[in-house]
Amino acid sequence: MDIELPLDLPDEHRARLAWFRENVGRVVPWPVLDNDAMRLSTQGKAIYKPAGWKYALSVKRYLKSRYNDGEVEPLPGGGWSLRYGKESDDKPGGSYANESALECMVAGFPVGVLWQVTDKRHKNGSTFRVLGLATPVSFDGTYFRLVSQEGLSPVAQAEMARSEAEAQVDDVPGSDYDARLRALRGIVARQGRAEFRQALIDAYLGRCAISGCNVIAVLEAAHLRPYRGPESNKVTNGLLLRADIHTLLDYRLLAVDPATRRVRLSVQLAGSQYEAFAGIPLAEPTAASQRPDQRVLDVMWHDFQQVEVELAQPRHSSPGFPNTGLP
Repeated sequence: MDIELPLDLPDEHRARLAWFRENVGRVVPWPVLDNDAMRLSTQGKAIYKPAGWKYALSVKRYLKSRYNDGEVEPLPGGGWSLRYGKESDDKPGGSYANESALECMVAGFPVGVLWQVTDKRHKNGSTFRVLGLATPVSFDGTYFRLVSQEGLSPVAQAEMARSEAEAQVDDVPGSDYDARLRALRGIVARQGRAEFRQALIDAYLGRCAISGCNVIAVLEAAHLRPYRGPESNKVTNGLLLRADIHTLLDYRLLAVDPATRRVRLSVQLAGSQYEAFAGIPLAEPTAASQRPDQRVLDVMWHDFQQVEVELAQPRHSSPGFPNTGLP
């Protein structure tokens, strides 16, 4: 199927991505890729981020890769995935290249993928096969997982990223740079999979459903009912929320009254800055088909009320610790 190009990218970026989409399968000589008219890659950089860009444009896999890149792995139903090593941390520009690929992962943007066919010692010089566009869906600190969009749905991509993330074992970052990479990975985990989050951003017009905050960087995709597989990633099972309000929702310190569709706060938030949100109507999408599912709100409301009842019961505090009611 045709690959949709992100609408929220500059025209120049979209034009270069379109070249990869339109030339899938071609074997092209190096001068076609590295020219002043429309540079698609560059010598010495496996991950190419044009100067001044935030996002990576392309990656290339060499015949003799010192990064131990994987082979193309076919996916059920078509398409492919590829394990792709990050650039060396001590290589000039390596950190910027890796971060630009991570930014693509955060935003859900694809990169062009090139596979070397002949090296520079061949009489015709280096040539590369255009594999097309693929999206970085996970990063384990050493390798990216790139997934083509032809044969894998966005939900399936999200599932692959989630399963790989859950299999990772974190240790203490060895440097500020490693910590930065981990922070970007954390952003992906907190904000939610790119496709689900983008669907909520579109439905809620880029504003928090409770606070009205329109700073996209701090808005997260909140599941109303906990994630239980791809079917959970429906707009009707989500809210676009500012990060701190998302946390309150998860702790059941905040809920939406299903009868009035207004915000209710826990007694624990009495006197806090969040009192300003008590009783305000939930800002819902214009389309009724995108509004929170009534049954889901009913379940959340029941859970919220149970927590409030428990908080009202006398409890003994441990010595030196206030009785907050939190775990």
